[in-house]
Amino acid sequence: MFDEPIFAVRVDRRQAVQTHPVPKKVTAPRGPFPDEMFAEPEIVSASEAVEFEPGATAQNNFKPEKYLRCARCLVRVKESETEDHICG
Repeated sequence: MFDEPIFAVRVDRRQAVQTHPVPKKVTAPRGPFPDEMFAEPEIVSASEAVEFEPGATAQNNFKPEKYLRCARCLVRVKESETEDHICG
């Protein structure tokens, strides 16, 4: 079946050695970023009996859609409709 002879491979088993010290406790990562950047928003559950404003969906954490004002014509525009806005 095999044309070439099969050679046995020697396997050396070695005990693993910890080369660096293991931390005594776990801490939050530190860096050049402010703590506010890592703050997680409060998650609102749909099962709570709360009235949500129009535009509040599970995709945007039940927050209403923002309205912006056009700097040229001063018309209120929804944030999702800014690209389609034509001053008139």
